[in-house]
Amino acid sequence: MAASPLTPISLAAPGFFGLNTQEASVNVQQNFALVADNAVIDTYGRVGARKGFEHTSVADAAGTVKCIHEHINKDGTSQVYYVGGASFYSLNTATGVSTLEYTDASPPPDANWQAMSFNGNMYFFHEDHMPIVNDITGATGWVDMSSFGAMPPSVTTVGTGLSAFGRIWMARTNLNKTTVYWSDTLIGTSFTTGTAGSIDLENVFTNGTDEITHLAAFNGNLVIFCKKSVIIYGGAQEPSTMAVSDIIDGIGCIARDSVQDIGSDIIFLSDIGVRSLGRVIQEKSAPMRDLSKNVRDELLAEVAVEYEAIKSVYYEKEAFYLLTIPTLKRIWCFDIRSTLEDGSFRVTTWSAVDYTAFCVTRARDLYLGTGLRVSKYAGYQDNTSSYTMSYYTTYLDADSPSTLKILKDVSMLFIGGGNTTIAVKWDVDYGSNYASKVFSFVSTLTSYFGISEYGVGEYALGAIINRKWVSLSKTGRVFQLGIEATINGSPLSIQQMDIFVKGGRTV
Repeated sequence: MAASPLTPISLAAPGFFGLNTQEASVNVQQNFALVADNAVIDTYGRVGARKGFEHTSVADAAGTVKCIHEHINKDGTSQVYYVGGASFYSLNTATGVSTLEYTDASPPPDANWQAMSFNGNMYFFHEDHMPIVNDITGATGWVDMSSFGAMPPSVTTVGTGLSAFGRIWMARTNLNKTTVYWSDTLIGTSFTTGTAGSIDLENVFTNGTDEITHLAAFNGNLVIFCKKSVIIYGGAQEPSTMAVSDIIDGIGCIARDSVQDIGSDIIFLSDIGVRSLGRVIQEKSAPMRDLSKNVRDELLAEVAVEYEAIKSVYYEKEAFYLLTIPTLKRIWCFDIRSTLEDGSFRVTTWSAVDYTAFCVTRARDLYLGTGLRVSKYAGYQDNTSSYTMSYYTTYLDADSPSTLKILKDVSMLFIGGGNTTIAVKWDVDYGSNYASKVFSFVSTLTSYFGISEYGVGEYALGAIINRKWVSLSKTGRVFQLGIEATINGSPLSIQQMDIFVKGGRTV
C-alpha cells in the first residue's frame, strides 16, 4: 500500500485579518488569528511585534502620569507638558529634564486631565474640578479659570472641553451634564461677556434625557457626544445662530478620552463597540457596521471595568488607533490602513503594558505615560526589558474535517528576529496541552536560507530574513500552531508558515 503523501497547508502573511474571538472557533477563517498579542499588523500586512518604550523623563513625577500635551507657542516653537499627581510639569524632550510648573492646591484623586491649546494658552479639564489655565500670552501663569471672574453663573467644575471655531467650549458641569457653554470670541476664559453663550440639550434629545461625554469639531460642525446619542450642530462658527443638523439615537460615546479625529473621520467607543462617526451618520437608518465586530464581546467585557479611565490615541505614522484598559494593563490596537470586507478593522492586543497617557507631537513622535515617567514609543524593548509576542493560528483542518491528520513539519519564514528566542507550540483537537520546540536566531545579520544571495545577504539593508524548519508530532482532526517570540531589541514579523501533514483514516 502506497504511503500517504504530505499535504502542505500554506499560510502566507499569517494572521493578516487580525484577531477573531467573536465567532465560534471552529468557523474562523485561517487568515484570522485566535491570539495576536503584543503585535501589530505591519505595513506589508504581516503580524509583527509592536515597538516598546524608552523613558524620556529622567525623574519621577509626583504621581502616575495621566495627561501629556504638546503646546505650540505663537512663535512656532513647541513644548511638551504633562501631569502626574497634583503637579504640572514642562519637559525638555532632548535632555529629559522636567520642570515643575504648577501644583494644584486641591487636586482631584487622579491626574486624568483633558488638555488643549487655544490662542497661545493652555486649558486643562477634569471631572468635578475647576479648569486650570496656563495663561502664557497674558503672563498670568498657572491659575484656575475662576481667577478670571468670567465663569458661567454658579459653575464651579467642568468635565470636558473643546478648542474650536475661535472659542473654548465646555460641558459636564456641577449644574448638569446636558448644557454646552462657549466662550467669547478668542477669549477662552470669558463665558459671561461678548458673544459667549450656552445651550441646554434637554430640548434637543429625542428619546428621553442623556448626558454629554465629549465635544468635538468635525467638517465645520460641532459634534456633541452623549452616552446614548450624538448631536451635530451646523454653523458653529456663529453659535448664536447654529442649528441642529443631525441627531443620532442609540449610538453614543461612553468614554471621554476614546474619541480620536483621524482626519477623514472620528473614531469613538460606544457601549456596543468601536464606531466611526462618518459611518454612523451614513448608516443610521441601515444595519450599522461595527469596527470592533470580530472582538466585540471580549472588548466590551473589558471596557466595562473602568470606561472613565480609558485613554486612546491615533498614531498616523503607524496607522493605528489604541484603546487602553488601565486596570488590566491591556491595549486594543486597531489597524486603520484598510477595513476588512465586513467593514471592521484588523485588531491585535498588547498585554502587560501600563500606558496611562498618550500624546502625538508635531514631529510625529508618540509619547506615553508609563507610571511616573513620560516615555517614547520606540525600539523593541520595554525600557531595556524583553517582552513576548504571541501568535496562534485558528483551528485548521486541511479542508478535510472528517479525517485524521498526522502533523509532520512546519517551515517558517520570519522577517527580522535577530537576538530573538522563539517557541513553536502545537496541539490538536482544541486541546491546550501544547507540545513545543524552542530555537533562537543570532543577533548578527542572517542571509536567506543561511547563504548570501548574489554575494550579499538578501535584505541586508535592514530586513533580515530567517527561515526555520521544525518537526512536529501529534495526530488529530484539527490542529493549531502558535509562535511565542521573546522580543529583545530586534523587530520580528511572520512572513509565511507552511505546515505539512499526512492524511490518516476517516473518523
